[in-house]
Amino acid sequence: MFGRSRCGFTLIELLVVIAVITILAGILFPVVAQARDAARRTNCLSNLRQIALAHQMYVQDNDDVLPTWYVQAPRGFRIWPDFLSPYYRDPKILDEGAASAGDANAATWMADYALCAWGSGGTGTLSRPYWRWPGAPFVSAGGTRPMLLAEVLRPTETLQFADGLTTHFDTSIQRVHQNGLPNGAFLDGHAHVITLPEWNRLGRDAQGYFYRISAADR
Repeated sequence: MFGRSRCGFTLIELLVVIAVITILAGILFPVVAQARDAARRTNCLSNLRQIALAHQMYVQDNDDVLPTWYVQAPRGFRIWPDFLSPYYRDPKILDEGAASAGDANAATWMADYALCAWGSGGTGTLSRPYWRWPGAPFVSAGGTRPMLLAEVLRPTETLQFADGLTTHFDTSIQRVHQNGLPNGAFLDGHAHVITLPEWNRLGRDAQGYFYRISAADR
């Protein structure tokens, strides 16, 4: 008589297979996650370029006036994704998939990016450099007026849009990529990853120290 053929795996063999799969998963998952984030960063930069182009067209149509992140309207306020909407083709460029899906304020979400238009701030000292994003209105004794494009001295260095979150009530810059660095679009329309040295780079003039990336009027 023929002996019975052996089938199946022993417990030790199963444990070895599970261990190998676990090791491979530990090696591959971070690589896949990095590749996915790299693809998302590339898509993010493309989105920012399109948003910056829409912003440039809006500014040209409005006498070169730089908008703040919201403008007054007959029925309240219009947030930048709304008043720029006639200038970009696809609203999907506002959704990077970074904050909108899990954000607590999903019902008020408008964009995964921020229009940098706040300030001014800082004192001009080395410990507190001056900053003022483009679009932040000038406030003086004569009243408030918006900033003009021609008043920005360094458009290639001045940040206009960045990774972040915009809702109906607030907007903020946020770091959302695995490399810990924000993507940004500048006032001249180009976009790139912002390194820490670039983010913190200072300039100095007769009025004191200022952040080169955010002092639009210096």
